[in-house]
Amino acid sequence: MDRCWLVSPYLFVGCYIGYVILGVVMFSLVEDQFNMYRETFLCIGVGLAFYVAGCQIVLPDKKRLYFFLTLAILTFYGFQEYHYVGLAIPVVGFAALQLIERLNVKWFLLLGISLLVIQLAIGGIPLVNSELRKAATTPLFILGYSFVFLGMAFMAETWDVRAVFMTFAGCIGLLSLFTFRVYVVELVIVVFVTLYALQRVKLVHVVSSGIPLLFLILFLGYMGVRYQQWKFNPVELFFFRPAFTFGVLNEIVHKAGYLGITHGEIWLQFSSATIIGPYLFGYESNITSTVMGPLIFDGGILELSVMAFLGASANTLYKKAINNDSMVPYYAILLAFFLVGIDVSSIPSIFLLVVVGLYLVSNPGT
Repeated sequence: MDRCWLVSPYLFVGCYIGYVILGVVMFSLVEDQFNMYRETFLCIGVGLAFYVAGCQIVLPDKKRLYFFLTLAILTFYGFQEYHYVGLAIPVVGFAALQLIERLNVKWFLLLGISLLVIQLAIGGIPLVNSELRKAATTPLFILGYSFVFLGMAFMAETWDVRAVFMTFAGCIGLLSLFTFRVYVVELVIVVFVTLYALQRVKLVHVVSSGIPLLFLILFLGYMGVRYQQWKFNPVELFFFRPAFTFGVLNEIVHKAGYLGITHGEIWLQFSSATIIGPYLFGYESNITSTVMGPLIFDGGILELSVMAFLGASANTLYKKAINNDSMVPYYAILLAFFLVGIDVSSIPSIFLLVVVGLYLVSNPGT
């Protein structure tokens, strides 16, 4: 991984700054809904500074600790969301960890593809009827996507590159039927980061492949919401997203101030949208405000210190990947979720992924 500096944890910083710049440039698309505040840029700077500081730290190997933290998180949120029935989730989580460490990659792919096909057969095809899109995010879809995601990550490490691209194209086509571009983007990132870090493809291959994928993302973004009344064409709709997300972040900063609003309540829900949406807009909605939005909403500028833990976690998996090629897929998966988190408000759910990642790369017996 002698050229892995291009996919180091600092890629998150560059992409976040680029996303904010895009939001500022396209802010005219949402200026009738939001205002821009100087304090927002201060909060962004503080959050990125904490992240960079965290990137100087390597967390210790504590496999048992990360294992029990994973089970604790699964137990807490399982009970919180589903009460006593949810106590089965830690058991399922333990079984999933054993599968990840022992199951052959082809079985991940076959199981994931089968579950996605079953979901399409049961729930219909959102690409044909976009009103089916919201109802498609079932446990069947989440499990199917997760197995495909894991399978492709490890397939990119070991399989012939041509076989990887053929399977990758098929999985992208299958996921496109659901019109969720975020899942497509995550899969693209994890496959190309793994291939590039292991020197199985060159940068020119990544860039040239990115051009048709960009058109696909534009298409999916438009098709997924065509049942709604939008005045934008596919390109304008693509640029509307960062402008709106940046607008939401500004609104959060304005209302939360430097001390925050909920002071810990955000961590009681697996998804922060259940709290932020009703507070800002009066109804529950899947509000995106970047990974920093929920932190500012909950504890203000002080809670942005949590970004240091994210930076340290990314750096820990990155250092493991540098020294051991078999760890590259784990790092690529974490980086993919971090980069998508630039847009999607993945607090606090992303912490489950972080702790699982730390568990999987820790040395046995620690």
